[in-house]
Amino acid sequence: MGYYTQHSSYPQGQWMPEGLPHLPTYAMAHDHYESVRPYSKGEELGFRPLGAKRRYTRSLIHKRYGSEIVFSYYNNHVVRLHPDGRREFSICGYPSISTTCVLNETSKTDALHFQREKGKIYAVYKGTFYRMPNRGYVEISADGAIRGYEIECQHSIDFDAMKAMREKYASFVIFIRDMLTINQYVEVNPNTDDLEEFFVSELNRVYYMPSLKSAVRTERRVADSMLIFFDLLNEALTLDEGEKLKRFYHLANKMLCSVLMEKPANYAGMRIAKFEDAKHHFYELIKYRFASEVFNKKEVLPRDRGVHDSNKHYLSLSF
Repeated sequence: MGYYTQHSSYPQGQWMPEGLPHLPTYAMAHDHYESVRPYSKGEELGFRPLGAKRRYTRSLIHKRYGSEIVFSYYNNHVVRLHPDGRREFSICGYPSISTTCVLNETSKTDALHFQREKGKIYAVYKGTFYRMPNRGYVEISADGAIRGYEIECQHSIDFDAMKAMREKYASFVIFIRDMLTINQYVEVNPNTDDLEEFFVSELNRVYYMPSLKSAVRTERRVADSMLIFFDLLNEALTLDEGEKLKRFYHLANKMLCSVLMEKPANYAGMRIAKFEDAKHHFYELIKYRFASEVFNKKEVLPRDRGVHDSNKHYLSLSF
């Protein structure tokens, strides 16, 4: 089992069904290459199987430039071994369990193994976790130096910046509180006859704006919606009280529709907006929209465990 997922149907601790050999050094890989009969036809013509079962052609071994030994997985060069002792490892853009297992089963040693955590693959070398880049190679030289790994970052909230944002939009939050105190049912399509035409047309472009860590947050129109929403809100803050409150009402209802979509209906099939949910949702939107302003970025050097950035999703939308 070691450092990777064990599959009960594969003997001898192997996860990959083709029975990959353990070839951590150039000499071992070269001997294996010379001992394997190459494919004589098909797309793999000239290549040789890496695993013991020749029908699994996704894992191959071949030579480049006359001497470099390469292990390929689905035509991606995941391991490159050089005669001078250099070793290079890559995930080739696929941080999957199977990629981790290919690397471990072929190349794990007492000093090196590969570990997958939270969708990221690390080369764990002499007890230190080095993040493997999405593209490119982590190289371990003949003298034991490691290079090519990715420097990771963590983001922490800037409380002063977030406080300033809350103060800036405090009047809008108070308006939502007062509005929901009177009526908790959201008016999905309020009458817009008395509003400026440009404001109405822009408001209609605002799409669902989630606050949760869901896949939909990465859609381009979600980012566009946040841009439009806060542009309209910033404009409303500059207007006289009567016009400002009219626009607040329409902006609030637009935002509350997103709040309701994330909440289950009650026994009567109705979704009721609560102020605490609305306030939390709005502050989440601020974190997404102004992530570069309200989060501080700190580089984290390789250490004895993986790096987890719990706030990274707030920076998933580019503005």
